[in-house]
Formats: sequence, structure tokens, C-alpha cells
Amino acid sequence: MTEPLELLLLSDVHNGPPFEAKAGPQALAELRMVLERLEREPAELLIDLGDRINNVSAEDDLKHMREVAAAFAGSSKDRHHLLGNHDVKLLSVQDNAQALGLPVGHRILRRSGWSLLLWSPPPYYRADGCLVSEEDVAWLREALDGLDGPAVLFTHVPLGGGTMRGNYYFEGAPAAGASYRELERLQEMILAHDHVKAAVAGHVHWNSLNVVDGVPFLTIQSLSELATTAPAPAGAWAKLRLEPGTVELEVYGGDPFLVRLPLREGGRHWLRRPGMRPWRPAAPMRSPAEATGVILDLDGVIYRGDELLPGAAAFVRELRERGVGVV
Repeated sequence: MTEPLELLLLSDVHNGPPFEAKAGPQALAELRMVLERLEREPAELLIDLGDRINNVSAEDDLKHMREVAAAFAGSSKDRHHLLGNHDVKLLSVQDNAQALGLPVGHRILRRSGWSLLLWSPPPYYRADGCLVSEEDVAWLREALDGLDGPAVLFTHVPLGGGTMRGNYYFEGAPAAGASYRELERLQEMILAHDHVKAAVAGHVHWNSLNVVDGVPFLTIQSLSELATTAPAPAGAWAKLRLEPGTVELEVYGGDPFLVRLPLREGGRHWLRRPGMRPWRPAAPMRSPAEATGVILDLDGVIYRGDELLPGAAAFVRELRERGVGVV
């Protein structure tokens, strides 16, 4: 049986020099004020969704990470930290863990009948989508398969998709950088599991809600972001309230946000138009024979100079006869 559960959240501290709309020099003061405020909250669990620093150099980044860690060390809360893309741009996963004095990898917390999945791959940022390893995807798949009750998924990089129109960082820039290259595959994994009731992330520096197949994907504002609250930073932090039938996210600070939604019932999914593939994880390709498309180099593969290589024409002809795309 699940019981009501309240969690405290914050994200994207970005301690360091100023960078665009990130008020890095004010981040530590904002963090200390928020942590002092959170000491008065009855909730015991605090989740930091990552991106604790702005990037300068490995030496400076480690200094700024240790400053953030010192601020967090004064908290009496049961705190957990995820990895953000800025956290691992110049520092290793081990650097983060040593500075914070706590693990920063994946973990599952069990609280009041809820499973809290803290998925913490090192998200290496690229404009066409953050990178994630197969090992990290495998951990998430195994964690999802092992669920036996309602769960909430926490990540740094959002998994809900949605428009980036109006976003300071991603409107007019490659919006794919707001999520993972593997977004569709990851979504299919998540939505196929009836136990997943909500997902919460940071990274995009705004409050947002995108509901997919009945699952709310939420993001929260950055602690030090100026874009929506200039000239002062947002000072954002949040409460996530989980109840047997509802989820509520309330973001405090200069950019307040409140959403309360019913939880998706187990076994219920949105209707799909005929011909659309169902929400289920794509089966992994086990051999090249299962490929639906082939990209072929030419020189040295199909021909050498003016000479067609033995077997090349028959190979391409067989692919086309099987309906395999060839470029």
C-alpha cells in the first residue's frame, strides 16, 4: 500500500562565473538561502537533479563543485545528487562523488510504498542530443522491469520531449540538445511500464509539463536562472507530493509553478491510430541480417577503381529484393 510522500527538489545550481542567463556568482548565496529554508520543511528527502557548476577549467570546476558540496553538507536532509551535463564536461564521475562525499550513480529508493528511480547517467551534451551509454540504458530497463508498485523517475535531462519555443537556450538553437539522442527509445521503455506514474527533470531551465500516454513529464526551473526573473535569479526549489491517486509539483521562488494531476491507472494507455506502432520497447537488433537499412561505403567495398568487387552486385541486389534500404 502506498502512503502520501513529499520530496524536496532543486536543480541547476550553476555555481561559477556568469554565463548568458546563468547568474553563477550569485548561485552559492541562493543555494545557502534555499537550503536554510528547506531545513524548516518536514520532508526528509532532498534530490538535486544536477548541473551544480558552470564550466571554466577542470581545476576551477572542481573548486566550484566543492563550494556547492560544502553548502549541501550543512543540510540535515537525506540528500541525493544526480549528474548533469556541466558536472561531467570537465570532471569525471569520480570527481563528482568525491567532492560531494556521496554516490552520484543510479539508485532506487523505496519510500512509503513508492519506488523512486534516480537515473544518473553522465549526460554528455551534444547539440543533436545528449549521449547515453548502453550500460546506462540497460540499468534503466532492468529497474523498470523490476517494478512492482508505483514509481517516479528522476533524471537530469528531460525524457518528455515537448516544444522548446520560448526557451532561452533551445529556441533558435538545436532543440535536440534539450534531451537524449535516444529519446524515442527511452520513452518507449518508460511508457510500456504501467508502474511509472511521473518523471521529473531539470536541464532546460524552465518549469514545464508534457503528458505522454497519460504520464506527466515535468521539468523544474534552475536555482540561478535569470531568463524568466531578471534581474534577480529565480531561486527555484520544488516540492513533489505523491498520493495514492495524484501527483502534485509546486515550484517556489521567483518563477512559481503548480500542477496537480491524477496518476495513470495501471493497464490504461491512450488509443493509437491504426498502423501506428504500439508503445513498447523496440527489440534490439541481434544480427546484421535483421537490419532494415544499410549504409555502404563504395570505394574498396563495392568497387576498387573501375573494377566491381566479387559478390558486391549480388549483395546489393539481394538487399533490395528483401526490401532493405540501401544508400
